[in-house]
Amino acid sequence: MGNHLDTPRTGVEAAQLDQHCPARIARERSRGHIRYVNNGMMRIGALMHSFSGAVNNGASVLEIRETLLQTALYSGIPTGMASFRVAEAALAKLEKEDKI
Repeated sequence: MGNHLDTPRTGVEAAQLDQHCPARIARERSRGHIRYVNNGMMRIGALMHSFSGAVNNGASVLEIRETLLQTALYSGIPTGMASFRVAEAALAKLEKEDKI
């Protein structure tokens, strides 16, 4: 790819990377779903389900936190804070079930 960070410069290069790493595809799709649900009308059940799906697809707690921070800018701080509360409850439940 040529640059010092080894990040794709075009959509084609990104697609080529994704073909070689199916776990990355699932993880990014899960993060995208969290963004979609969070930016729309706040649906607590759907958001909790998205968090557990993201963890099952290999997303870390740090990646989920990063996704929520990004969406808080678009959906507004009150919705962002509410989503963090839902995430805290969902991740606590997953930790209790030894899935994290």
